[in-house]
Amino acid sequence: MALEGLSEAVSSGSVVTQPEILGGYGAGDSVKGVMPDAVVFPESVEEVSRVALWARQAGMKLMPVSSEGPHRGAVVPSEGYVVADMSQMKTIVRADRLNRVALVEAGVTFDELDVALSKVGLRAMTPRARRKGKSVVAAYLDRTPRLCRGRSGTSRTRSSASRW
Repeated sequence: MALEGLSEAVSSGSVVTQPEILGGYGAGDSVKGVMPDAVVFPESVEEVSRVALWARQAGMKLMPVSSEGPHRGAVVPSEGYVVADMSQMKTIVRADRLNRVALVEAGVTFDELDVALSKVGLRAMTPRARRKGKSVVAAYLDRTPRLCRGRSGTSRTRSSASRW
């Protein structure tokens, strides 16, 4: 599959096609799948946008990931796809105490977010069993059960789909 133009969408050296690296982004040990044609490492929101536009124009499927590896079994892709690995996008845009909200880029982990939030007197609703290197965005999109403080101060488990 043609990858022409992809390297222009991102910073130099951000497109990888070596089989030993692509293997870490395949379907995993338990599922027969195909390796990506390339892995691209965007460093900004603008680069992510350019990669998505490139994929659309090139007719390539795009598989986003935002956590450190392993990337196994989460998605079983078919042939002709590129992985957009956003794990290095680690900017915490803002942590707003007044509105109790934080805006983060896709690669920020809970360890990194905890440090930033503690500086403004906040804390995140964190997964019960955090995987080191898993991004905040991926944990919430995966609907990883989180710990919440109840009115009595006790911890309760809550998934994204449940209601109190």
